[in-house]
Amino acid sequence: MKSIKLAFAATVIAGICMLAGCAAAVQPASRVRPIFASDATPAPACPASAAPNLPAGDMSNPPPGCPASNSGGPMASASTQPSEVGTLNIHAVQCTPKGPSIGADPVNVEFVVKGQLLDHMDTHLNAAGTLQISGLPVRFGIQPIVRITHAGVVFTTAGDLMDPDHSILKLDVPIFESTDQTPPWSVTMRHVIIHPSAAGIDVTEMLSVQSTGDRAWIGKTDARGLRITFALTLPADAKDLKVGGALDGAAVFLADGKLFSKQPLIPGEDRYELEYHIPAVDNKAVLSVTAPASVGHLLVFVPEDGTTIDAPALQAMGAQQLDEKGPKTRCYFAKSLSEGQTIALTIGGLKSAGSALPVSSIETPKPLADNSIASKAIAVGGAIAILLVGTTITLLKHPKSVEVQKKR
Repeated sequence: MKSIKLAFAATVIAGICMLAGCAAAVQPASRVRPIFASDATPAPACPASAAPNLPAGDMSNPPPGCPASNSGGPMASASTQPSEVGTLNIHAVQCTPKGPSIGADPVNVEFVVKGQLLDHMDTHLNAAGTLQISGLPVRFGIQPIVRITHAGVVFTTAGDLMDPDHSILKLDVPIFESTDQTPPWSVTMRHVIIHPSAAGIDVTEMLSVQSTGDRAWIGKTDARGLRITFALTLPADAKDLKVGGALDGAAVFLADGKLFSKQPLIPGEDRYELEYHIPAVDNKAVLSVTAPASVGHLLVFVPEDGTTIDAPALQAMGAQQLDEKGPKTRCYFAKSLSEGQTIALTIGGLKSAGSALPVSSIETPKPLADNSIASKAIAVGGAIAILLVGTTITLLKHPKSVEVQKKR
C-alpha cells in the first residue's frame, strides 16, 4: 500500500529533519498506541498516559485489570512445543472505572494471512466477557483482528502474528462505556506529504488524534440530528478523497466542504489518514491546511524537485537526502496551531515536477472510483514504523473500499 510506504518514508524524513533543527522546536511526544481501530471505531489500549489521542483525563493509573498498553498485552506466547494448531483467547477488559462487567457482547473475528483475509466468524463472548477459539491453522502465520460491540460502540484490537512457535495468543480488548459529554481532545501531530506532478499535487495526510478521559465519546448532535465527533475542512479544490487509518469509511461523509465522522472517539490516541488530489492551475497548486482542533505540531514534506514553495506561516527546516536515487526532501514546520487556524502553501513550477518521494519509497495505489473512501483496518503492529516526533507506531494495513456519502 502506498500510504504504508509513505508512512515509512515520513518516518525517516521526520527524523532527519528533527536532527537538522526540528528537534529544537518540538516538545517530547507522549506514547502512541500501536493498535488502531478499523471498522466502526478505534479501540486502543487503555492509555497508561495520554497517548496518540491526548492530554487531560489522567489515565496514568488505569482501572484494575485494564491493560496499561496493548503492546504489553496481546502477545502470542512462545510455545514449549511448536504446533501448527493455535488457540486464541479473547478477553474484553472494562476500562471505565466502576463500569459494568462485560458480558456476552457480540464479537467479530477476522483472520488475516499475509495481508489477505482468510476467514471470519461472528459470535458472542461468554457471560464472563471471554472467548476461546481453538483449532486455528497457524502453520503459515495468521493474524486475528477482533471487534467487540459494546453498548453500540465497536472496539477493535489486532493481535500479534500466530505461528507454530507462537501458537497461543491472549488478546485483551479494552472496552469503554459511552458518554455524550465532549472530552478534551486534540491533534498532537499532523503530517502532510506532498507529491507534485504536472497535473497538480497528490497529498497524503496523517493526523494523530488524541482524546482523554475514560469513556468513548459518541459525539455532539448537529443541525441534521447526526452525532459528529470529528469535522475537517478540506481544501476547496480537493478531488478523489480517500480515508484510512482509524477513520471508518462507513461512518464518514462529505458536506459543505468538510469531512465529517460519526464514529465514537475512544480514549487514547489514533491516527486518521487522508489522501486527495489538488489540480494545477497555471502550473501551481494551493493547499490550505485547517486545524480541526488544537494541533501540537505540523510537519510538511515536499521533494526538492524544481518546484517552488511559498509558505510564509511555516518554518523551513532545510532539505535532506532520503534516498541516493531520489531527490532531497524539504521539511517545513509549525507548532501550537489553534482550532480553525488555516495555513496556506502555494506549490509552483509544476510543469516539470517529478515524483514527491524516492521511487523506492512509494507504491502506486489501485485506483478507486470517484467519491469513494478507502476504509483501512489496522491489522497488527510490527512491520512498518511511523515517527510522530519521537514516538513510534508500527502497523500493517488491510484495505477496504466503500462509497462516500454526500449530505447537503
